[in-house]
Amino acid sequence: MHFTFKKISSKPDKKEGSAKSTTENPLGKGVERIKRKSADYLGKKAAKISPGAQFGWLLFYMISTGGFCLYLMAQTFSGEHEIPSFIPEKEPWQVPASEGQSYNSDATLNEMQRERIEAFSNYMDSLREISTGHVYDSIVQARPGLMDSLAIVERYYESQFKD
Repeated sequence: MHFTFKKISSKPDKKEGSAKSTTENPLGKGVERIKRKSADYLGKKAAKISPGAQFGWLLFYMISTGGFCLYLMAQTFSGEHEIPSFIPEKEPWQVPASEGQSYNSDATLNEMQRERIEAFSNYMDSLREISTGHVYDSIVQARPGLMDSLAIVERYYESQFKD
């Protein structure tokens, strides 16, 4: 197989204040020179390969690339793999072992934080009470420990004022 590349010689009309093309600045010229050298090198190497071998390599590339793409699509739709999580799963930094155990922390909640937590708790309760309940269910399913953590924080706040 013999491939030829033709350079398109039509130049767009230049207007005043237009940006310079990549071949007019030094970095663009360097990139163009490297591209040209790479193309010449690959052209010389390809000229040494017989047309049958070129066709064979092209066929091998197409089959392997197409096969890999089909494999990726099959993996996506099969559902046999676990979707990677981009949020690291960490254990809460203050989890009591039992209901009666005291919290060993110097952290304190102020009134504004308590109000925000209470407002969030009320919001989640209102989502639960909606007739469909799909939003609440999807939130709890996506964040399984959310309501437990909320209960722990509320108990922690209450324990601050009991002492």
